[in-house]
Amino acid sequence: SVGTAWVSPQNDQLWGSTVAYWSLDLDSVLAPAGLTPAQLAARFTVSSEARSAAASFTCSELTGCSYARAATGTDWGGCVRQSFGNFSCGACGEGNPTRVQRATVRDSKINIGPLVMPGPPCKGSSSGWDSPEGQQMDMLTFAMSHRGVGGGGQ
Repeated sequence: SVGTAWVSPQNDQLWGSTVAYWSLDLDSVLAPAGLTPAQLAARFTVSSEARSAAASFTCSELTGCSYARAATGTDWGGCVRQSFGNFSCGACGEGNPTRVQRATVRDSKINIGPLVMPGPPCKGSSSGWDSPEGQQMDMLTFAMSHRGVGGGGQ
């Protein structure tokens, strides 16, 4: 069957040599991330050289973790280092705060931690991202259920 060649707990040889495994399926998106919101936030600490809007995470046993930050007027992803260590950043006209409701995919190996989707640093020009809360993309936008495919989620 198709599933036997995949990296999975059922394939001992591949599973044993796998460092991290993120399966973009509904179960992994809705699962607890394996880290606390404080641990997730620590992984997203931005250096003092390029400051981003403060981010926060909230986690639920039923829906995984969400990511939120206020709308920004600065394109932090487009900053360029100038002389004397200063940065020059472009403008970002976000109309809405960022709220990725399902922002993590669990690492089934529990080694590296969850895959996190915070959205772009400036979503002003990305119409799919700069939408009102509840209409923004999240991991469910991209998740696929592999139930019923040989070896997966049965």
